[in-house]
Amino acid sequence: MIIGVGEKANTKSTMNFGTHNGIFHCDEVVGIATLEIAYMQTDIYVVRTRDFKELKKLNIVIDIGGGMFDHHMSGFDVCRTTGEKYASAGLVWREFGEEAIKNVMIEEDISIEDDEIKTIKEQIDKEVIIPVDMEDNGEKITSHTFSFIPKFLPSWLETQDYDRAFGRVEEIVFDILKAIIKDKVVQVATRKELQNRYDRIN
Repeated sequence: MIIGVGEKANTKSTMNFGTHNGIFHCDEVVGIATLEIAYMQTDIYVVRTRDFKELKKLNIVIDIGGGMFDHHMSGFDVCRTTGEKYASAGLVWREFGEEAIKNVMIEEDISIEDDEIKTIKEQIDKEVIIPVDMEDNGEKITSHTFSFIPKFLPSWLETQDYDRAFGRVEEIVFDILKAIIKDKVVQVATRKELQNRYDRIN
C-alpha cells in the first residue's frame, strides 16, 4: 500500500520506490501501480525526484536513474519477441507481473497453475501494457486503458502539485489494473471448475 508521495525517502516505510518528478506519463504511473500490487502487503513510499543521490537510496527506481527499469538510457533498445520496444511500464511488468498476479490470487483465495499465470501475464502485457509502452516510445496510439492519466495533470490555473496529482491518479490505476488481473484469474479458475464438473459428470 502506498502511504505517500514526496521528494525524499521515507525511513518509516518498508519500501521506497522512485521515479522522476514534474510532469508524469502513463508508463511510470502504470509501473508504480504494478509495483504496488506486487508488494500489496507492504508500506510503500513513492519518491519523485531527479536527485541521483536520493534515487540511489531507494529500493526500486523506474523511468530514471539508469537502472534496469529506465528505458531512457543511451542505446536502450530492448524489445519483446513480437517487436514492441519496452518502456518503464513493460519493464516493470516483465519483472513483477507474475508476483502481482499471485498477490491478487491470494487476495481472492483463488489457485491456478504456474503456466496459467504466465499466460495471464502475457495477455495483460499484450492487451494493456504494450499500448502504454508504445505511446511513451512515440508510436501513434489512438487510445488505451490508461489514456486518461494525463487528465490528472494540474492545469495552469491550479497549484502545480504534481506529487499530489500523481498519488491521486496512481490510486485509480492501481484499482483498475488489479481489477483487470482479477478478471483474468477468475476467468481461468471458472473454466477449470466447469471442466472439473463436466469431467465428474462424464
